[in-house]
Amino acid sequence: MTSPWRRALPGVGRLVQSLAVMVVLSFLLFLLIDLMPGDPLDLMLATNPDASPADIARLKAQVGLDRPLLVRWSEWLVGLMGGELGISRLFAAPVGEVLMAPLGRTLVLMALALGLALAVAVPLAVAAAMAPRRPIDYLANLVAFAGISLPPFWLGLLLILLFAVTLGWLPAGGPAPPGSGIGATLAHLILPAITLAALQVGQYTRHLRAALIEVLRADHIRTARAKGLGRLAVVRRHALRLASLPVVTLLGLDLGLLVSGAVVTEAVFAYPGMGKLTYDAVMGNDYPLALATLMLGTALVLLGNVLADIALGLLDPRIGLEDGR
Repeated sequence: MTSPWRRALPGVGRLVQSLAVMVVLSFLLFLLIDLMPGDPLDLMLATNPDASPADIARLKAQVGLDRPLLVRWSEWLVGLMGGELGISRLFAAPVGEVLMAPLGRTLVLMALALGLALAVAVPLAVAAAMAPRRPIDYLANLVAFAGISLPPFWLGLLLILLFAVTLGWLPAGGPAPPGSGIGATLAHLILPAITLAALQVGQYTRHLRAALIEVLRADHIRTARAKGLGRLAVVRRHALRLASLPVVTLLGLDLGLLVSGAVVTEAVFAYPGMGKLTYDAVMGNDYPLALATLMLGTALVLLGNVLADIALGLLDPRIGLEDGR
């Protein structure tokens, strides 16, 4: 009988596959960025009416924009593996330095949003699964569908209108001022975290409720109940572990999506995180910064999937990551 850690080893193979996918996606992202209208050099020279076509051709040759796409991509990929991300045109600073502060803010916001979503979704799903077709079950379904259906920008505006404008309890947006304490930092994070968590609450509640109802019908659960264990103890000790598999998969997907995909929420609350930085880089034709932010989001999505596969192998011995056992 293999140990849980031995069952999780195939995740290493999935990691190798993810690295290959990263290489392919890096080329596709590089190609898409290269096809964007408005070359940065053209935009810079547009402000100089004295620049001649010969000057433009000479400058493009100096920065390498006249070389084939594959050559430029391979050089960029080698630099990326060496930690060289280029210089941001918008911020006139190395891309690595530009990424640090927004990435830290978004990771804090993501952790708070995921923690809040799980804190609401898990008890609600357990209560609904233990009392199907009862009022608590209908309430759980209502909360789940509301969270999935509400557009993030609309929910964010409603929260700002209620808690910032009408009641004045929380700030309307933006980061906490430098040197602020934990209380002020959390106050600026509460509304965007609730907005981000609303969709996750709906997804986690629906999937966990459905999985729990299915697991509670299994034979080993009936055996545990026959031995005298209470319903809550059965759920906590036996059912919740297996029923959490869909939620673990969703968490793996959300790891990257929350980091790079919170553009709307961060724009509504003027929160300078990775989502807003990605938007600014794309709209400002900042090629190095846009490539770095998009690659970071892609890497986190793939990393989340690898971690989810390993976690699934640890939670359920029946899951084989490679041979389907």
